[in-house]
Amino acid sequence: DAARHYVLVNDAWCGMYGPAREQALGQPTSAGLLGIPTQLARVEAITQCLSEGRVSTVTLPTRLRDGRERILQSRYFPYRDGGSEVSRVIIVTRDITEQEDDRRAIETGAEYLRRTLNATGDAIFASDATDPDMPVRFANAQMLRMWGLPAGCEATLMPT
Repeated sequence: DAARHYVLVNDAWCGMYGPAREQALGQPTSAGLLGIPTQLARVEAITQCLSEGRVSTVTLPTRLRDGRERILQSRYFPYRDGGSEVSRVIIVTRDITEQEDDRRAIETGAEYLRRTLNATGDAIFASDATDPDMPVRFANAQMLRMWGLPAGCEATLMPT
C-alpha cells in the first residue's frame, strides 16, 4: 500500500519467500521479513511506482531464506483505487534462474561460434533478411577484410 505494507500475498509468494500469509500482512516491505537484504533497486522501484505511477522491472540475484541463490525478476505496477493517485503497488515476481542460465549458455555458444568463424580463412556472413533494409546477422573478420570494410560496421551491412 502507499505506506509500504504488505496487504496481499499469494501462495506462490509464501512458498518462495517463507513466511506464512498471516506473518506478512501488515508488515512493512522494508522490514527484512523475507530474510533477504532490502536492496536499493527494489526500494526505488516501489518509490517510483507510488510517486510517478511508472511500471518498472527489477532483476536481481537473490539468496532466498532456504539458502538457494536465485535470479528473481519483479515487475512493479501502479494501482489506483478509482482516483488519480497511486494507492498501491502490485508486485509480480518470477524466478527466472533457468531462463538466465539458458541465455548465458546461448551467449557462450554464440561467442565460441563467432571465434571459430573468425579463425577460418573463409569470408562468411549470415542473413535472414526478409527485405533489403535489414542488416546481416553476422559477418566475420575475413569478410570485412576481403571487402575493405571497417570493423564494427556489421550492424549497417546489408545483404544486397
